[in-house]
Amino acid sequence: NMDDKASLYTGTGIGIDWDHSNSSARSMRIQNAIEDKYAIAYHTVYINKTGLQSYVISGWAMAQAVTDNVTVRSDSAYDHTKQYGLRATVCYSNDTYDYFYVPFNADVEGWQFASLTVIPESTTKTVSHINISLVYETNANTAYFDNIAMVEEEINTYTYNDNGDPTSSN
Repeated sequence: NMDDKASLYTGTGIGIDWDHSNSSARSMRIQNAIEDKYAIAYHTVYINKTGLQSYVISGWAMAQAVTDNVTVRSDSAYDHTKQYGLRATVCYSNDTYDYFYVPFNADVEGWQFASLTVIPESTTKTVSHINISLVYETNANTAYFDNIAMVEEEINTYTYNDNGDPTSSN
């Protein structure tokens, strides 16, 4: 829950909210009063392991979001137009990155759950850290996030298709 973890997040447009929470006493509030500004809270988790693990990042959110009907970039992890979701940035020790994103449904105004499986694309590089971001970018109104979690799972190998999507694991 966000009761003892909210202070670990930094960013712009963020604060702690005592009035809106899913199951704890407080939640993370991201205020985005100007639609052309980024509002994001993030936390860095240091890993320092090879990319042989996968990670599941999950959490709850609630907002009166504006639906995103514009795609600026083909990969949703890079597209910062009206995003409302969870983003993970895998940072390798050689300063290369993998980006992952799962949206919350902008049409739902109550609490909703989302989870994101993060599979490092390189099993030979060292994952230095993962930035977990609660994003409410270029959107209107206020979003609330609660019960954000990351779980590590060890894996052996993954097979990818031509689009870079995982197709199997051993």
